Amino acid sequence: LLVGDRHRAERKLLNPHFHGDRMRAYGDAVAETAEAQAASWRLGERSTVLDATQAISLEVILRAVFGIGSDRIDAFRRAVLQFVGTLTPPLFFFRWLRRDLGGRGPWSDFLRARAQLDAMLDAEIARRRQGDLVGQHDILSLLLQARYEDGGAMSPAQLRDELVTLLFAGHETTAIALAWALYFLHRH
Repeated sequence: LLVGDRHRAERKLLNPHFHGDRMRAYGDAVAETAEAQAASWRLGERSTVLDATQAISLEVILRAVFGIGSDRIDAFRRAVLQFVGTLTPPLFFFRWLRRDLGGRGPWSDFLRARAQLDAMLDAEIARRRQGDLVGQHDILSLLLQARYEDGGAMSPAQLRDELVTLLFAGHETTAIALAWALYFLHRH
């Protein structure tokens, strides 16, 4: 969503973390998550493949991008799903629907869910800034260590925005691609 010099600066900062060996390093998290999801399937029990692939995609993003450990992953999953559940096209196509109705209605639900997810991400960014990032390979840790040409680091708001962008760019699209891949594997 950025343009011009700001886009080039962000791209230069982010690109090294999404190529070659760096991406292959996340293979273990992907495999573990997919295997755990498949192990939950029961013979003769009906399930929706898209639900399974969305669960896989979200957990991989939470682990590999956000760096969330298994002790906190459920809380983050709930917050993300709550936020995603409030995103309805009419809210974004029709500005007149974006009204506070005394804390009720879809716009208020969206604002509450966004505030909760933002607060969790802000707390995670602050927690990570306090800790030792050496040896950490999730995208958030790498972004916390990244520096612009002038030596400056990304602000907490920039980091949060990047995490949310990566979440939305990767979650649904990856889940749908996986669902289609499973469909074609089954069919052929």
